[in-house]
Amino acid sequence: MTFDMNRVFSKLIQRGGVVAHIRESVLIVGTYFVYLFLRRTVGSNAEDSAWANAEWIINLEKKLGFFWEPFWHQWAVQTSEWIIIAFNWIYIVTFFPIVLITALVYYLFDRERYFYYRSIILLSFGISLIIFCLFPLTPPRMMGEYNFVNTFVIYGPSWYAGEDMVGYYNAFAAMPSLHFAWTMIFGVLFFKHGSLVFKCIGVLYPSLTLLAITITANHYISDAIVGAVVMLVAYALYEKLVHYKIPMKIWHLISGGNAE
Repeated sequence: MTFDMNRVFSKLIQRGGVVAHIRESVLIVGTYFVYLFLRRTVGSNAEDSAWANAEWIINLEKKLGFFWEPFWHQWAVQTSEWIIIAFNWIYIVTFFPIVLITALVYYLFDRERYFYYRSIILLSFGISLIIFCLFPLTPPRMMGEYNFVNTFVIYGPSWYAGEDMVGYYNAFAAMPSLHFAWTMIFGVLFFKHGSLVFKCIGVLYPSLTLLAITITANHYISDAIVGAVVMLVAYALYEKLVHYKIPMKIWHLISGGNAE
C-alpha cells in the first residue's frame, strides 16, 4: 500500500464515490445506534442479572484454575501507579484510535480487504449484541470484594471515567470483550498482510490488549476467550456466506460489498 494523496483524493471524489462513502458511514453509525438502543432498552434492566453472572464467571474461573485477574491487577496497583497509568492509556489507544485509523487507511488504499475485515467485524458485533442481551456481566472494576478498583477513576484520565462517557457504552456488557476480539482480528490483518515489523505488531497487539483489559479490571480472562470464539465464529460465518453466493448478494446490497 502506497500513500499517494492524489490517488486518495481521486478515489474520494470519483463518480459514485460519495454515495459509497455515505452508505458506509450510515452502516457504521447505524450499527452503533443499534447498540445504544439495546443498551437503553435491554441494558437498563440487566443489572441484577449482571452481578449474578459475574459471581458465576468468577467461580467458574476459580474451578478451572485461571482466576488470575486479581493478582495481575493488584501487582500493577501495588508496584507503581505509572504502570496502571500506562495500561490505562494502552487500554484506550489500542482500541478505537488504532482500529479507526487502520480501517480508514484500508478503506482508502485497499477497499477489498477493508470490506472483508469490516464485514467480519460487523458480524462479530451482531453476535456480541445477542450475548450482551442474554448474558449481561458486571466487569471486575465494580467487584470491589475481590480487591478490584476502577483504575480510571483513581489514576485517570478522569474524562474516560466521567459521567459524560457513561451514555456511550454499556457498563454491563463485559462479555464478550470486543476490545480483545477486534484487536485480535486486526492482529491477524497485520500478521498476514504486513512486513516483518507489522507481523511482530500483529502478535504483540492482542497480547498487550489482553494484559490491558485485565490489569485495568475492565474484563475477565473469560471475556477475552469468548471474544476470540465470537471472532472465529464470525469469520467462519462470513466464509460460508461467501461460499453461498445468494446470501452474499443481500449482504453486498446492504454493506457495499467489494465496490471500489
